[in-house]
Amino acid sequence: MTDYGATATFDRKGHVTLPPDLIAIDRPDPENPNRTVRGVQRVDYLARIIGPDRRQWDSQDRLRYWAAELYRDDHAIGEDGANPNPADSLPTLRQGGPGGYGPTDGRVDALGRLRAATAALPLVSVVVVRDVVLRAIPMGKVVARLGKRHASVRHSLMVGLDALAVHYEGMGR
Repeated sequence: MTDYGATATFDRKGHVTLPPDLIAIDRPDPENPNRTVRGVQRVDYLARIIGPDRRQWDSQDRLRYWAAELYRDDHAIGEDGANPNPADSLPTLRQGGPGGYGPTDGRVDALGRLRAATAALPLVSVVVVRDVVLRAIPMGKVVARLGKRHASVRHSLMVGLDALAVHYEGMGR
């Protein structure tokens, strides 16, 4: 039995293609231990890069991850249109503009926060932070695409996460 979820796509031969933040896993069926069930599991590449065991993270690691989550949230709300407040997702009538409908105030605010946070990133970190944090691309693929050493790309990521942490702390979030 196979259940890949709504985000999987299949080619003409029936092979599944998963987004980069999902991996296929086989596990015993809870109802019938003699049967194997294939499913997907979400992989948090950023957490793996910071440290495989979250219990061993220090305060700086937790702060980096917190800043990355805020950056992800602002991206999801601002660019993708996700909204944690369903009442705010209804179209609103605006005064004076043509058409009368537009993005919600929450979405516009999130876009502003996203742009400000991206502007706070050092130039060398922008590509790495966007690929790893927002696009969930594994570090090995980012390293291969940039053609640099793993240590220097990881350093760029950590510098960028530190800059995001300083930025979001300064905003009082």
